[in-house]
Amino acid sequence: MTDREKLLAIMGIINRAKNEKLGCALLTTKDLTMILKVYSKKPKPESRAARWSRAAGEAVAALEELVEIQQEFQEWHDNLDGKFEGSPLVEKLENITGIDLESAKEAVDDAEGADVPLGFGRD
Repeated sequence: MTDREKLLAIMGIINRAKNEKLGCALLTTKDLTMILKVYSKKPKPESRAARWSRAAGEAVAALEELVEIQQEFQEWHDNLDGKFEGSPLVEKLENITGIDLESAKEAVDDAEGADVPLGFGRD
C-alpha cells in the first residue's frame, strides 16, 4: 500500500468517525502526513550475521539436494546397459557424478558453523 493509499484510508476512517458523531476531530492532510511518516518506517535491514546465517543455511540445503540428485544420476548410470558405453548420455552422467559435492558441502558446513563477528563492541 502506497503512502497516498494509507493517507486516504486514514482520512476515510476519520471522516466516517466524524460523520457518525463518534467524537473524533477531523485531522488535516498535514497532520495525517506526519502520522504516516512516524508510523510507516522502513523495515530494519538484515544484519550481516543474519544474512550470513541465512545464506549458509540455504547453501547447505541446496547442496544436500544436489547430492541426492547426483546419487539418482549415479543409479541411472549404474543401471544402463553396456550398449550405451561411450555415448553422450554416459559422458554426461559421468560428468555429473564426478563432481565433488562433498568437498563443497564441507566448506558450506564450515561457513554455517562460523563464529560471525557482531560488531559494535558485542564480540
